[in-house]
Amino acid sequence: MSRSQQTQVFNTAQGQESTDAGDAQKALQETEGDIGDYKSQLAKFAADNPYVQGGEFQTATNQELTNTADATAQAAKNQLQSQAERTGQNPAAANAAAEEIARQSQRTLSSDEAEATKQRIAGEEGHNKATLSASEVPAELESGLYKTAGGLTEEDLQNMENAAKGNQSFGDVFGQSFGSALGAGLGKLATGGN
Repeated sequence: MSRSQQTQVFNTAQGQESTDAGDAQKALQETEGDIGDYKSQLAKFAADNPYVQGGEFQTATNQELTNTADATAQAAKNQLQSQAERTGQNPAAANAAAEEIARQSQRTLSSDEAEATKQRIAGEEGHNKATLSASEVPAELESGLYKTAGGLTEEDLQNMENAAKGNQSFGDVFGQSFGSALGAGLGKLATGGN
């Protein structure tokens, strides 16, 4: 291969390497942007925890339990008063029974709220575990990204070194071969020819 052909091959390889480097830089920037978006979404997910005390889960659950207890007590009171009116009984007894049913509903409500609190705490634990697990992902992605980039840089340097070796003239190659042979010959001479 002539010197001009070697130069042309080297220039072509250099142009391709420049294009590859530009594409790699663009991919790196896009990946870093994706990692940033992931971090932002993760922060939003962590902040929107519905299981915190006083949060969405507890508010909705407590409201549902309270409404159920109130509706149960009110329905029982209405039924007892209606029955008392139909039968001509004293409504005071019906009111007393309705009050006892309301107290029982409140006791049941306390037990139900305690169970709902256990569920809320379990839900919060699950949410926190998911957040913690997901928070490791950006660091792993960044580590892999920079490890890959480092490996590609090392590969590029090796390719450039190999290309430079391929672009040597006859004199360069002859000089290296002659120097190696001369060094080996002097080494044998110094050790007595072994």
